[in-house]
Amino acid sequence: MNQADAAIARLRLFLADIEGKEKQLQTMRRQFRDQMERVIGFALYREASVDQTLSMLTDVDEREQAVELTLQHLVRLRDRVRAEIESLELTRGIEAAKLELADLESRKARLEAGATAMESSAGGSEANESPSLEELRAEIRRLQALIHEASDRAIRSLTARSPLERSRRGV
Repeated sequence: MNQADAAIARLRLFLADIEGKEKQLQTMRRQFRDQMERVIGFALYREASVDQTLSMLTDVDEREQAVELTLQHLVRLRDRVRAEIESLELTRGIEAAKLELADLESRKARLEAGATAMESSAGGSEANESPSLEELRAEIRRLQALIHEASDRAIRSLTARSPLERSRRGV
């Protein structure tokens, strides 16, 4: 496993932890809202003072606000992790396509050299060109387009990030 694959795997585990924590906090948020209603019901039907009721409501509200703030942090963190995974996957895809492109270019060069040698000895023309050479050329064009499109997506992804984030990363 190369570095990019290891980083992607680590980030996916981190993302799963984030999503688990989000679910846990969303459950807590619902519990706090239910608890607020129970405190109000308690105040209405028991002999609780206004000060006691307000104190209990404030306590529940402070805990709910802490959960809301943590959820906001998790959303920011989750979005950033997803963007990083996407960037790494794009980079990995571009690198794989470049390796395949280099292999195809090499095979194409060998086939062209063989075709040229055959043309000189047989007096043939380019019309005798092997279909596998045309297939290689088509595949090379497809990979070049794929690399170009993936590079454009990577650029758009980087420019979509906030200016502060880009300045921190030196982009």
